[in-house]
Amino acid sequence: MRNTTRYMPYHEPSWPKWKEVVSVWNETIIPEIEVLPFIIGKHYDRCPWWHKMEKQQDVGQYPYNYTASHIVSQLPKHDPELQMAYKIYAYCRENHLDSFPSTVLHPIFVKHGSALYDWWSGNARYVLPYLENRDRLGSDKEYAHSQAKEWKKIVSNAALSWKQISETWAIIRIPELMDQKSKEYSEYIDYCNRKYEQHEREEYKRLKMKFEAIN
Repeated sequence: MRNTTRYMPYHEPSWPKWKEVVSVWNETIIPEIEVLPFIIGKHYDRCPWWHKMEKQQDVGQYPYNYTASHIVSQLPKHDPELQMAYKIYAYCRENHLDSFPSTVLHPIFVKHGSALYDWWSGNARYVLPYLENRDRLGSDKEYAHSQAKEWKKIVSNAALSWKQISETWAIIRIPELMDQKSKEYSEYIDYCNRKYEQHEREEYKRLKMKFEAIN
């Protein structure tokens, strides 16, 4: 018997135009992430993220510390369009979404003299600080077909994630993020020098007492 079943041709969903991405992104109001001054003797000098509710630093050394550096030191030098593309890319990176950034975001990076690979190392995984109740896209969204079809959800979730980040986290301007010609950086260096000199004096006294006890 002849099979008369008709199969509908498969059509890959089309990727959005950049202006459509911008429109969806702008549906969410995203406050700027607050930047706090570094307080000598109170803050760890290598941990930039400050949890607003818990009022403490995140003391881990993770790729998202580079993200703090990008936000404070590098992104302000770039066009707002690249800043937006960067934030969406960070969300995609966090959620193992490759096709959307390589297809939709990469041209924006190139337009502004940058590239996706300029910002984190190839194996960097966690590029955003921890958020409770973050809506992560599942593995069924990891394929190009799904990412094209669900691009609005990707962009919307990226915007909501950055909104939550700005509400939950602040960035401390640790020494690495300071202008090395600034007064605050000079004060930090003076503090480190005093600490080092104090350590050297204490070490000298300890060795002197040890030597005298032997003799």
